[in-house]
Amino acid sequence: TLTAKGIKPILGCEVYMARRGMHSKEAKIDGGGWHLILLAKNRIGYQNLMKMVSISWLEGNYYKPRIDKELLSQYSEGLIALSACLGGEVNQKLMNESQDEAEKAALWYQELFGDDFYLEIQRHPSGDTELDRKIYHDQVFVNQKVLEIGKKLGIKVVATNDVHFLNKEDSG
Repeated sequence: TLTAKGIKPILGCEVYMARRGMHSKEAKIDGGGWHLILLAKNRIGYQNLMKMVSISWLEGNYYKPRIDKELLSQYSEGLIALSACLGGEVNQKLMNESQDEAEKAALWYQELFGDDFYLEIQRHPSGDTELDRKIYHDQVFVNQKVLEIGKKLGIKVVATNDVHFLNKEDSG
């Protein structure tokens, strides 16, 4: 087995959190959702993650499979949550609303997950001047604010990288 060889797989999923609830399927705002990273820390967490992913496809699917805060509250046991990339709720609220709204969102997740909720920072320029003008500069802004929120609210911060392909040429 993997664990006998000293390897412990981390099973998880980036989910979409429906902004108005996973059963709302009328407006453009319902077509996606905030990103959230969920990692299983034990068997219960894995089972809860699989349950939510299944429900997201069967009940919450509207352009994308979505869960919501009600479902997450019901199945949060055994899970670790990370606030995700720029598409996460905290970061979206920093960029589009206010730091107060971002802090309220962070507090909601902290209340649900306790020490198993982490704020994420990322910084990875693409090398594309146009893309970096928006995304990389947003990351720099958000990172500064996330570090402030983490310190203020006592939420741990982790540095991650948004990886979608093993090799650059796989993206084309």
